[in-house]
Amino acid sequence: FTNAVNFTVTAQDASTTKVWEVSVVKPVPTELSIYDIQYTTGSGASEHVGEFVITSGIVTAAYSSGYFIQDEGAAWHGLFILDYDNEPSVGDSVKVAGEVSEYQDHTEIADVVGYEVLNTGLSLFDPIELTTVEVAEEQYEGVLAKVTEAECTVAPDNYNVWTVNDGSGALKIDDVIYQHTPTVGNIYDITGIMHGWYGIVFLPRNASDINTYPVIENLTIDPTTPTSSDAVTVSATITDEEVTDASNLTVKLYYGSSEGSEDTEVTFAVTSTDNVFEGTIPASATDVYYKITASDGSVTSTATGNYSITSTGIGNPDGIVSMNIFPNPNNGLFTLEMNTSKAGAFNVEIINIQGQVVYAKEIQQDGFYKDQIDISKEASGIYYIRINDGVNMKVSKVMIQ
Repeated sequence: FTNAVNFTVTAQDASTTKVWEVSVVKPVPTELSIYDIQYTTGSGASEHVGEFVITSGIVTAAYSSGYFIQDEGAAWHGLFILDYDNEPSVGDSVKVAGEVSEYQDHTEIADVVGYEVLNTGLSLFDPIELTTVEVAEEQYEGVLAKVTEAECTVAPDNYNVWTVNDGSGALKIDDVIYQHTPTVGNIYDITGIMHGWYGIVFLPRNASDINTYPVIENLTIDPTTPTSSDAVTVSATITDEEVTDASNLTVKLYYGSSEGSEDTEVTFAVTSTDNVFEGTIPASATDVYYKITASDGSVTSTATGNYSITSTGIGNPDGIVSMNIFPNPNNGLFTLEMNTSKAGAFNVEIINIQGQVVYAKEIQQDGFYKDQIDISKEASGIYYIRINDGVNMKVSKVMIQ
């Protein structure tokens, strides 16, 4: 058809004819980048709707109705190609020619008439980390993105659409490419692509795009009202959607004497009861703060708690009038003085913040006691001097620098 061609049509009477002169002009597509096609400052519709264009990018996701391409890891650089004929693989670099159109307020290339694979097996651009509200913004249409620590707030409906929220707002997760059955209340990291499909939806592509945070619940301590002589057993139930055997999780228990100081680890192991972990924190003269971490290798959950040491049965040993520690702070070498109103036997113990006794001595005194104590081999930090007469107890703090 480079030259004009005459078409002669004969009517049913076999004699009447009409001649048409036909010329076919092959349209030449305008070469545009994905950014050129997508970027807009107006309603969201592309400024090139209805135009015949050619563009290229790396395939980030594909399913039966088409595929998404991206040419940069940034806003305005993702695009959906409506194409029932070609089946690229994720990581293919492709060039396509077709018409720019809008479907349900979503820009796409439709009526694909040109398709070429330029390369294969390419690495994808890193997903852009966004809030659940930001994902729905126009500039991230068709762009590979990721939301983190988003809670499932609405279970899947009849169309397998479920909702998550990271605190910024709701985002619908659709099963157009991959279907996942979530649990309401669980926390997720989700990688996917924003698409206009009967509203704004986020499309994960496979199982690895959805990471569930381990769930730490049912935290208990035993005894519930510990004294300074009690070791405390902490227990918790820990589950994960993807990890059926709880022993395959990495679970740890830490404790310290103040919030944020939980850096001393104790064994925290799964028991004979499914998904229940237990660990024992040594006896402590002070309040205890503890932290549990659980990791499935991809994401980590944290739960914290604390308990107070009950004062029941704890008071000044009978007859103690005063107790003095000097110098304080010190280098581990210091003097302990004690005045009492009666003679008798007393037990002196020094305990570190892990609840370990680093010094112990039984003394006999007749109303006044003075002794030099040397724990200079111990690590610097906070220690507690505990004095008891077998019935009551007095505790003071000493700082080793």
